Amino acid sequence: MTLSVENNQQKPLTLLIAEDNPVDTRLLESMLKNMAHIVKDLDTAGTVSEALQFIGQKSYDAIILDLNLPDSAGIDTVTQISRIAPELPIVVNTGANEEEMGLKAVAAGAEDFLVKGMYTAYILSKTIYYAIERKRIEAELKSAYTALQEAQEHLIEAEKMKVVGGLATGIAHEVKNPLSTILYGVTYLSDHVKSDNKNFDTVVNNIREATQRADNIIMDLLDFAALKEVETKLVNINDLIDKSLSLISFQFEKKLIKIKKEYTKNLPNISVDSNRIDQVILNVLLNAEHAIDKNGAIVIKTFASTMAEAKNTCGTFDGRNTDNSQAVVIIQIQDDGCGIEADKLKHIFEPFFTTKRAKGGVGLGLSVVKNIMDRHDAFISAKNNDTTGATISLIFKASEDQ
Repeated sequence: MTLSVENNQQKPLTLLIAEDNPVDTRLLESMLKNMAHIVKDLDTAGTVSEALQFIGQKSYDAIILDLNLPDSAGIDTVTQISRIAPELPIVVNTGANEEEMGLKAVAAGAEDFLVKGMYTAYILSKTIYYAIERKRIEAELKSAYTALQEAQEHLIEAEKMKVVGGLATGIAHEVKNPLSTILYGVTYLSDHVKSDNKNFDTVVNNIREATQRADNIIMDLLDFAALKEVETKLVNINDLIDKSLSLISFQFEKKLIKIKKEYTKNLPNISVDSNRIDQVILNVLLNAEHAIDKNGAIVIKTFASTMAEAKNTCGTFDGRNTDNSQAVVIIQIQDDGCGIEADKLKHIFEPFFTTKRAKGGVGLGLSVVKNIMDRHDAFISAKNNDTTGATISLIFKASEDQ
């Protein structure tokens, strides 16, 4: 990567000098003010505190910094400025015979250094521009490195999903046939065999429930592994939630859980596969129900927003570089249950991760939900509430066809 200093030198600069020696300050001012084509605006500060006040009020292209000021000395002067203004290029102005200190300052976060009494106006201006350019390149490298890490994580995740999907499909088809035989046999026993043993019906029902549960897990595996295209149509999200609630209302009544609806009327329609999003809503609602012992409450909110606002309020989620101005429709399902342990929050959408292993959970529910949302180019996030419980947000792009 090459330095584009010549291009940058066309831009007049706003500079800050942090220097307590009046002679050195006047020398710097004189050099810089004589280069009117280089300097647009110039401020001076005599202490680190004063320099930080300037930085808090104004944007600077670079700071020329003396290491020894009345309220700070040595490398600590650089670290104070870097901590408060990490994007501000720093050119250290060291005392005579302090080249070693200048190098230490660069190692501590400065972009370059000058030795007092040993530079001309030309060297001063070139050093400033090179410092600005180095800072820009450093920011680009950091951004590129972050993007590379994210891409690597996505590739690893995609490969993991491919392996898990193939494994799930193979296992599912091998296991479903024996399960069907067991379920048929249990049904036959229940309908045709009578026994005086008081435990007979209990045992038969336990076998049936365990078999059906195993079959449900296999269906989750198949859902997770499936690569079928979604079949979308325009739907009203409030109506879809009500349909889902009607299917499991008994679950909430049994545990005396109150459902509070806070729907926004006249929301934009969303284009989704209603059967699959119904599965998403059911799964999230049942997770909320499982998190509550008894006599709790679940609040279901729907509202329109923008992607930028969703990123600020819904917790961490993969925004996939979506336009921040994108109109979205959001469902938030908030419970007052036990919440999610902080160290587990970022893992809850991963396949086979579960906090309910001891209760028979296999960790497929929310990973299936995430899979379905991804296929709709929609988003899901989870966060703990300020007091108790957790909130799951489902974020859909508003359809342009209404």
